[in-house]
Amino acid sequence: MKKNGWIVIIVTLIALLLPAAGIQIALHGKTVPLDKGQQEMILDGTQSGAAGNGVQTDVSKNGAQTDVSENGAQTDTVPEEPTPAPVTEEQKAYYLSLEAACSDTLSDGTQMRLLATDRACGSSYYTLIGVKDGECTFVNTDPFNGSGGEALFITFPDQETEGRGQTGYAGLAYSGGSLGSFYITEDGGRHFQSLEISEPQIPLSDDTTYCPFIMPEEVYEENGAIYLVMGQGPDGDYHDETGYPSGLYRAEDGRTFRYVKSIYRERAED
Repeated sequence: MKKNGWIVIIVTLIALLLPAAGIQIALHGKTVPLDKGQQEMILDGTQSGAAGNGVQTDVSKNGAQTDVSENGAQTDTVPEEPTPAPVTEEQKAYYLSLEAACSDTLSDGTQMRLLATDRACGSSYYTLIGVKDGECTFVNTDPFNGSGGEALFITFPDQETEGRGQTGYAGLAYSGGSLGSFYITEDGGRHFQSLEISEPQIPLSDDTTYCPFIMPEEVYEENGAIYLVMGQGPDGDYHDETGYPSGLYRAEDGRTFRYVKSIYRERAED
């Protein structure tokens, strides 16, 4: 038999035997079964690939899995969340022993405490607990939504008006105390969102404008309205003939704050 004939026979046998041994060759973009290392990488969410059953699987970073069948149909499979371990009495006692960065007491006697439970790069990260009759309830393990800094206050100023008892406010200083964020919760502290306060715009000598009031300092209720005092922070230098003002804001609905006027408070010494 000619040499070329033997080559054809050998190639044919290889093509027949390799799939039987569970091995496939990737040609023209076709997928192949993954080895163990590749499968682990997919389960870790570090790459997407094809499973050995011919069903293509993409695994996202959050663990959600999308299966694509041969007919193009897609189904989402979300892995079950692990059941968290119950909070122990020792853990509750530890949180009760921590000194609150700031707190407020609700009308039912529950004290809402912001506790600094972690620290990194000069910033504190907080947990919000409720304490009543010596019992600790975990309300929110990340009230500032991943942001760190120094908690300034937490308050639930209107416990009497119907529908407002669950509405509270918190302030956070960051960037070394030079900037501040203002937060609102409308479900008793279980969720917070930041509110932007960006007025008034003060004219400068170069024909530009800016808002000097960047640091939330105090929130209180008066005659059914919620008032917010915004200061300039330790680096603020805006002043007029009277002194260094803070901004007073009012929200009739409890969340839409409008500038009312400038007020003058005792300025902290540097």
